[in-house]
Order: sequence, then structure tokens, then C-alpha cells
Amino acid sequence: AEVFKFEAAEKSLHVKVREQKVADLDAQVTAIKLHNENLVDQVHELEISSAGLQEKVAAYEDFIGQLEKFQDKKMEEVNEKFDKLCADFVDMALHLEEKFYPHLLTTISGCRWLLTHGVELAIVKCLNSTEHPSALGAAISKAVEKGMQEGISAGITHGAEGRKLVDVAAYNPSAEADYLSALQHLQHVNFSLIVELKSNKDASVDTITNLF
Repeated sequence: AEVFKFEAAEKSLHVKVREQKVADLDAQVTAIKLHNENLVDQVHELEISSAGLQEKVAAYEDFIGQLEKFQDKKMEEVNEKFDKLCADFVDMALHLEEKFYPHLLTTISGCRWLLTHGVELAIVKCLNSTEHPSALGAAISKAVEKGMQEGISAGITHGAEGRKLVDVAAYNPSAEADYLSALQHLQHVNFSLIVELKSNKDASVDTITNLF
């Protein structure tokens, strides 16, 4: 009888141990399933985030392409205006030489140099002055910023519904006004050479020549 009780107790203990192991395994399986579900959710979120980043990268690359085209166009305009300015100066010099030089030569010594080579030096000195690059650089910078703001505005206008320009940190509502101000400043650059020429308008030819 004692042996039977001992065997029964031992068997019952084995059953309880086995049941505990099964319960522990079930708990581990449940925890692993939850962990896997969390990983699946994270993967899904990462896929969504990756898709969003890819769209942003594509939009950024497109914007950079448009900006480069805008910069190239503006540089072409600047170069065209510069070439026209040089051509106008040359035409002016030739016109002065052709129309007035024969008459002025009889009364003013050295006038030919003043009307030809002097004008060329004047062009170089004006374009190499500190006023011109600063004003031109500011105008180009504001033109680029204005183009960027127009790109942002177009992107928002044709983008997600409900977004507003004021919600975009990079949007600058005063970009166009700043560009117009910089352009106006460039148009009113007061070259030091011109100031000197005005102040010496009644001086001798030698004095004016020494200004170049």
C-alpha cells in the first residue's frame, strides 16, 4: 500500500511538472507571437515611411533640377545684359568718335584717347568696382530665393489638400519684395568713377584722364 501511494504521488508530481512546462511554453509562444506582431507592425510603418521618404527625395531632386534651370536662365539673362551693356558702351564710343571727334580735335588735345581707350577703361573700372559685384550678387541671390519660393508655392498649391504656405518653414512671403528691392538697388548703383567724373566735369583733359 505504501509503495502504491508513493508511485501515485510521484506520478502526480510528474504530471504537475509537465503541465507547468506546457504552461511555460504556451506563455513563451504567446510572447513570441506578440513580439512578431509588433515586428510586423514596425516593418509596415517603416515601409510607409520609406515610401514617403522616396517621394520626398523625388520631389527634392525635381526641385533641384528646376532650381538649376532657373539659375542657368538667370545667368543667361545676366550675361545677355552684360554683353548688351558692353555693346552699348562700344557703340557710344564709336558714335562719339565719329560724330564729335573731328570737331573736338581742333580745340582739345588728347580727345581721341579720351573717347575711345578712355571709355574702355571706364567700363573695366565700373565693372571691377566694389559697388557693382555686391549689388549684382545680392540681386542674383534674391532672384534665386524668389525662384525657390515660387517652387514651394507651386508644390503646395498642387500638393496635399489642407496644407498652407504659412505651414512651410522654408516659405518666405517677402522673397519677391526682397528681390525687387535688390534689383532696384542694382539699377541705382552709384559707381565711384561716375561720381569722380561728375565732380571733375569742368577739369582739364589731363585731370580727367588720370581718373581712369
